[in-house]
Parts: sequence; structure tokens; C-alpha cells
Amino acid sequence: TPNVVCTVFAANALLDAADTGCGDSLGVGFDAARFVLRELRVRRRTGTYFAYLPGDETLIHNGNVLAAQLVVRAGRLADRPSMIEAGVEALETTTRAVRDDGSVPYGEGPDLGWVDGHHTGFVVEALADIAGQVGHRALAPVVDATASFYRLHLFGAGGWPRPRPGASYPIDVIAAAQGIQTFARLGGEYLPLATAVAEFALRRLRSASGGFYYQRQRLHVKRVPYARWADAPMSLALAFLAAGLEARRRHPAMGARA
Repeated sequence: TPNVVCTVFAANALLDAADTGCGDSLGVGFDAARFVLRELRVRRRTGTYFAYLPGDETLIHNGNVLAAQLVVRAGRLADRPSMIEAGVEALETTTRAVRDDGSVPYGEGPDLGWVDGHHTGFVVEALADIAGQVGHRALAPVVDATASFYRLHLFGAGGWPRPRPGASYPIDVIAAAQGIQTFARLGGEYLPLATAVAEFALRRLRSASGGFYYQRQRLHVKRVPYARWADAPMSLALAFLAAGLEARRRHPAMGARA
């Protein structure tokens, strides 16, 4: 069964490839966005959103926001205003769920109100990306609130990525990678934190061969090599950080926004 997060990651990779002139990747990425609209869009009196799985209408906020980001991006690339409108409309269901402290629950329903590190990063990054794509000024306070919560409650001293507020272990490579990427893309005041998280990951999660461990527990390390969960996300995150640092070097007065 296809899930929305993996679909969005794959589709965005194809749209990125299209930017470099790589074959028909734009068409395939656009088809994935149409699949999200056709198969995952849920309309209720309380709001519209994108579901996580076909046939399952459970609202998972990070999945909804990531799907909205893809649909908006595809709509802009293909000049389809209706897609942009659909993405922004779905986004509002999640922005209404942001709590007073800036935290975003994983989902809506029994036992889904918890908050964790990397899923919060997905939401912050996607919200900021949509705000930048469509110039949605109303999103700015939401981005600021969620980014502030993410920074203050899901990262510890020296860039330590927390799995959830108040917890130190396990140190998960995806939480580190997502933190680097999110803060690097936010740029400005967040860029030093992106650097700190990267330095922490390089010290505590990198293997002697240059790859990255899956997870560090309090008393042992899970050294299973994962491309999709560890090495690829870290490579992408470090590339965003390098771009942000280079932008700051060239234009120090403007800050950096990758």
C-alpha cells in the first residue's frame, strides 16, 4: 500500500531531477501529485486534508502538510492554480491544530496526540516551503511558532536531537538529518543550530567507513546500515547546510535561506 510520505519524497526527488533536465521526471512527479489529489484527498465539514494511506481517512498532520507541499509545488510547475488552492486548503486543517506552545500533534484520534522530533521537522520545513512558494503571509506566524518549539524542545545542548520533548534517547539519525535540513533551509538565526546538529551527528553517529549509524541508545549503538533512513537523508541534509553556509558567506548581510 503506498503511503503519502514515501510518495512525496519520491515525487519531490523527481521534480528536483526535472530541474536539471532529467528525462520525463517532471511528468512522473506530476502524476504522483495527481495521485495524491485523486486518492488521498479527504473532504469533511471540519476541513479538507490529505490522508496517509488510500482508504484510511486518519488525519496524520506531517503527512497532510507534506502532501500539500507537493501538490502546491506541482501546481506551480504546471501552472495549475486549482492544485495550488487544493494544497493550501488542506494545509489549513493542520495549521488549526497547532497548539499554543507551537507543538504539532502527530495526528488526530486516540493515541495520536504525541509529539516527536523528525515528524515535527517535516511539518516545519513543509510549512516554510509553502509559505515561500506562494507568498502566504498568514503562514509566517505559524512557521515561527512551530520552528521555535522545534528548536527549544526537540534539540538539546550542542545540537543533540531529541526523540521527543524531555527525552534524550534514542538518538535517531533521521531526527538529526531532519534537524540539519530544516534549520539550514530556514536559514538566518537557525543556521548556527543546523551546523551544531551536523557537528553532533558527525561526532556521535558517523561510522569509521563514513556512513551513519541508525540509532544510538543509552548503552549501545544500532549499527544497521540504512540508505533510506540514514545515509541518504544525512547526505541531503549536509548538502542543504553546505548551500546555506555558502549563501551566508557570499551575502552575510542577507542571512541565508537555502
